[in-house]
Amino acid sequence: MFAVYDGHGGDECCNFLKEQFHTYALENFSSKNMERNLKNACLKLDKDFADRIMRERSGDTSGSCALSLILLDDKLVFMNVGDSRAFYSKNRGKELQIASYDHKPHFFSEM
Repeated sequence: MFAVYDGHGGDECCNFLKEQFHTYALENFSSKNMERNLKNACLKLDKDFADRIMRERSGDTSGSCALSLILLDDKLVFMNVGDSRAFYSKNRGKELQIASYDHKPHFFSEM
């Protein structure tokens, strides 16, 4: 698993992701229900971070996008939260493929 965390408004959130994301993502990992499990992991991670900030640092306003790549046997699984983008090349760099789509609050799919 490889991941990039694009923090903003401080580094508390991206540091939390760096330390915890892999644990949450792999906690109930199943290749059969991968999408649902990863989505649930992100929701739980978000809630736990918000709860932690409320307990420990109520003034923190940091956030982060996350972009991860999981190598699972012979498959690559891309996951993103926020507006980070991933691309990959095929055919020895002759073709560029989009691997993720931005999450923006004004997109209909986000409402």
